Amino acid sequence: MGNTIAFQEALIEERDHGIQEIQRQIGEVNEMFQDLAVLINDQGQQLQTIDTHISSTAERTREGQRELVKAERSQRSTRNKCLMLWLISGVVLAIIIIVLFA
Repeated sequence: MGNTIAFQEALIEERDHGIQEIQRQIGEVNEMFQDLAVLINDQGQQLQTIDTHISSTAERTREGQRELVKAERSQRSTRNKCLMLWLISGVVLAIIIIVLFA
C-alpha cells in the first residue's frame, strides 16, 4: 500500500510538472500573439501612411499637370503678343519711312 501511495504521489507530481510546463508554453504563445498583434498594428499604420502619401502624390501630380497647361497657354499668349508688337512696330516704321521719303 505504501508503494501505491508513493506511485500515486509521483504520478500527481509528474502531472503537476506537466501542467506547469503547459502553462509556461501557453504564456509564451500568448506573448508571441501579443508581439504579432503589435507588428500587425504597426504595419497597418505604415500602410495607411503609404496610402496617404500615394493619394497626396497623385493630387500633386494632377495639380502639376494643370500648372503646366496654364504655363503653356501663358507662354503661347506671350509669344503671340510679342509677335504682334514686332508686327505693329514694323508697320509703324514702314509708315514713318514712307511718310519721310515720300
